[in-house]
Amino acid sequence: MEDVENVEDVSSFWIQLWKSPETGNRNGQWLEDMRSAIYSRVPSPSEKLDTMKATQVQARKKNWSAPGPDKLTNFWWKKAKVLHEGVALSFQTIANINIEYPAWLSESKTTLLSKPGEFTSDNQRPITCLNTLYKWFTLCLLGSTNEHLETHGLMDGPRGTHAQDVAELQTIY
Repeated sequence: MEDVENVEDVSSFWIQLWKSPETGNRNGQWLEDMRSAIYSRVPSPSEKLDTMKATQVQARKKNWSAPGPDKLTNFWWKKAKVLHEGVALSFQTIANINIEYPAWLSESKTTLLSKPGEFTSDNQRPITCLNTLYKWFTLCLLGSTNEHLETHGLMDGPRGTHAQDVAELQTIY
């Protein structure tokens, strides 16, 4: 770090930038240029999400996996069949709009679990639980997203990441 005269100044600069809520310009021209470049080269997935597909995706999920801040387990989403049509329609709408989805959808709850051994700050493991609805949404996108990536040759290199990450990345753009 020879180029840095004062480490505290550099640290202060980055902490201010990253720790402050709502820093950055979400409407910057460079972001719009990137979106336009992506949309001009990559066609949108054409598959429509219907109620039956959303219900089938939910049926494959574990009943009692840990919920996020919504505190709803998959068991209750499976039982609330009357809501499945509205949920599928909402998922389809969110997937097709060119604006960011609502922040509450991807809220999460992080808990630190102690690893075996002495209790220290280095000996902790973070576990993050996303809202169950968000996990359902991204899993609904997974099949058509993978097919889309394969069809258009957009997947370069090995597939070493968790498959659901691909669907979550799509929701960001």
